[in-house]
Amino acid sequence: MTGKKGRVIRRPGNSKSARSHGPRLSAAKLLAEWFSEEPIKRPPLDEEADRYLCKLQLSHSDAALFWEIIFGTVRWRRLLEWHVKKHVSKWSRLPLPVKMVFLTGCYQIIFLSRIPMFAAVNEAVNAVRTLGCSWAGGLVNAVLRKVSTSSHVIPGDDAFFEKRCAKNFLNCLSVFSSHAHWMAKRWVHQWGRKTAISICMENNLRPPLSLRVNRLKTTRAELLSLFEEHAIKAEKGYVSPDSLLIKDYRGRVEKLPGFSEGLFQVQDESSQIASMLLNPRPGLRVLDICAGVGGKSSHIAALMENTGLLICSDTSMKRLERLRENASRLGMTLMEPLPLAQARQMIRSSHIQFDRILVDAPCSGTGVIRRHPDIKWTRTPGTLEGLVKIQQNLLQEASGLLGPQGILVYSVCSLEKEEGETLVENFLRTNEGFHVLRADTIIPGLPGDMVTREGFFRTLPGICGMDGFFSAVITRNKPVNDIDPSGSWE
Repeated sequence: MTGKKGRVIRRPGNSKSARSHGPRLSAAKLLAEWFSEEPIKRPPLDEEADRYLCKLQLSHSDAALFWEIIFGTVRWRRLLEWHVKKHVSKWSRLPLPVKMVFLTGCYQIIFLSRIPMFAAVNEAVNAVRTLGCSWAGGLVNAVLRKVSTSSHVIPGDDAFFEKRCAKNFLNCLSVFSSHAHWMAKRWVHQWGRKTAISICMENNLRPPLSLRVNRLKTTRAELLSLFEEHAIKAEKGYVSPDSLLIKDYRGRVEKLPGFSEGLFQVQDESSQIASMLLNPRPGLRVLDICAGVGGKSSHIAALMENTGLLICSDTSMKRLERLRENASRLGMTLMEPLPLAQARQMIRSSHIQFDRILVDAPCSGTGVIRRHPDIKWTRTPGTLEGLVKIQQNLLQEASGLLGPQGILVYSVCSLEKEEGETLVENFLRTNEGFHVLRADTIIPGLPGDMVTREGFFRTLPGICGMDGFFSAVITRNKPVNDIDPSGSWE
């Protein structure tokens, strides 16, 4: 049953154990719990789903269906609501668990052609009964049957919005692309209608699996050959010489040949470019101030040929533990993971200045929604304001640790200019002696549509298969002989 604001109330003894729940009911229960929280308090959906899955005894196929329903429903939430609301007059009054049964059932009917219609409807009816809402069984049965026999409106290309959304464009774009209204409004203002439509469309597509070859252990040609031997279709990336793309792969990345041997790391190509812009070299002193699980850190270590000083700091001990695991698997002995507070103390006591600093700042993540659709429903304009303050402080702090003629790269996986262009420009106005280096002077041949007029690196979702990303290369005084534009990345 539910309490205030639709929050799920768990009472012992009034329902079956989670272990007996199938994938459809489990997906609805999880989403009801997740959506009952305020947006800012909702945990990352993949972590929550993984935690929830540990309670269940599901076969491999049922576990895959559980994941598919959860992320598909979250990705298409507003569009699914639109389809259901046409047949439900008092949608706002329904308990949250019943709403989630409607949406998960609707997702199966509209998007999962391999699921028989009667199975999706029957399971939905059984689900509301198990959830203690037997009164809704008839309603769920009638509405989902109507949905199954009605025409389904699904945007197929950019032209769909131009034709259908002539009136009330913002609301239409928000509903049919299934995004928060404030996001659609912001992107139309920042990028214009055409680009905003493209962003929303790309966010709903399944991204390719993007890998980075571990050049300390193998080459891209060798890894491509290994994948070919196992009938795995992979192709080269567009800019990074270490990038590989695998399309239409649905298995776990740990099952790919070469993973346990440390031959590659999962990392989007736009993220790889941020590491390349740092121009790391063997023997340098490098600081990764927000290292996370070490995707960029391990790339930096490889480019440094495992030689020099590389401090990888983060506020999360859990992320640092995963960084250690990745470093061990990849053979990156150079990486020195430290909690941020400890790293600050060590740096302060040693008075060290760094040749290279990466500030991969915490951000809204609006550039990676296609990989994390829950971001649509966990961010608010207020969230953005708080993040900008954190980003400003991190950039200011990092700039004070940069040595003469050193290079600092500030990066975010965000589409919001407040977190990217505007923030960096404000920093440069208030800090003398710092300058921007054009991204295409560090990476020769970088496509022009990835470099802004100011010289920043910027991608929008889908450009060359990449995520939405922003990076700025900042130097303390312009280095004269420190950049090698000879194409040494190969």
